[in-house]
Amino acid sequence: MIRHLILLSLLTVVAPLSAKSQEAPPVPDDLVKQCYNDLIAQGHYAEAVPVCEHGLESATGKVADQLHFFTAYALYQQGRALAESPGENQCESARTALTKLQEATPHLDSAGAEQADTQPQLRESIRVYSERQEAILRECTANTTPDA
Repeated sequence: MIRHLILLSLLTVVAPLSAKSQEAPPVPDDLVKQCYNDLIAQGHYAEAVPVCEHGLESATGKVADQLHFFTAYALYQQGRALAESPGENQCESARTALTKLQEATPHLDSAGAEQADTQPQLRESIRVYSERQEAILRECTANTTPDA
């Protein structure tokens, strides 16, 4: 559900940005389009993060806000996927998922008013998934601690 809301709201961001390309440096502007259109919209979240972060090296203003939001969203999606399909080693998957979710929060905090309607939902999802992963990790620790 949150993915659909975010994707719909993101579609309204990328098109107006391209119409105002003279307001933003061309490199970060192109990276916003690549980050969203070529990667996030196609579900390539792991590939999107370094592209967005590269754009953040020189982006300012609204472009930086967009790149922070896209980075947060891509990291969230990576963490969510790991949480929902932990694989053979649930403890390691939980640790990696929690790291991705924790990395998403500072980017979301830096996204300004970008996707303001969607940010609370994304923050709540990050919180819920993080709590679940922390609980799994507590259980992992309890199961590996020798009895006294």
